[in-house]
Amino acid sequence: MTDLTDALDRILAWIQEHKPEYVSRFLPGLSLEELKTKLKPLPYHLPQELYTLYQWHNGISNDNWECGIFINHVFLDIDYALDQAMEGYINDPFQIDDRLEEDLPTYVFPFCGFEGEHFVVEGMDFESDSSPVYFMDQLGKIHLAFTSLTTMMLALAECYETGLYEISEEGLIEIVDEEAFGAVRLAYNPGTVPRIYDEGC
Repeated sequence: MTDLTDALDRILAWIQEHKPEYVSRFLPGLSLEELKTKLKPLPYHLPQELYTLYQWHNGISNDNWECGIFINHVFLDIDYALDQAMEGYINDPFQIDDRLEEDLPTYVFPFCGFEGEHFVVEGMDFESDSSPVYFMDQLGKIHLAFTSLTTMMLALAECYETGLYEISEEGLIEIVDEEAFGAVRLAYNPGTVPRIYDEGC
């Protein structure tokens, strides 16, 4: 078991205890060969961490947009993520030109999203174990949020386990102390943006 899958299992254990009806909405993980076949059309390489993530589970069925488990974003199934990466605005020429001007990754690939925002990994020219994770806002601007998928999930697992998440009156998983959440994120991910949101995450 990798640190990444261990952190993901810790998150899932919290969900199983506090919001068990979400567990059935996780799609079964895919094999490495299935993932390679699906991702073959991409003109770039994705980090091994992303393959590990989708071997763990293939996202959440995409009619469950209230299941925001990664910060408050929904874990996208691979087909939906691939469609967004190839056909959506995420990698359209305008976005690519903007990123090149700012010395940011040319291509990015989403793995979770909500209301036009996404968390994305870098599409690279070479094979790599890991990639930084960027937050893409509703305007398509990207900001360095986590140093890797592993450190992202380790930070989230700690936040779940230390009471920084709770179930709201509406039955949603929500962060209860955004300043404290932001402090945990930065402890695991030094050198990233001071805040993802103005509220303090």
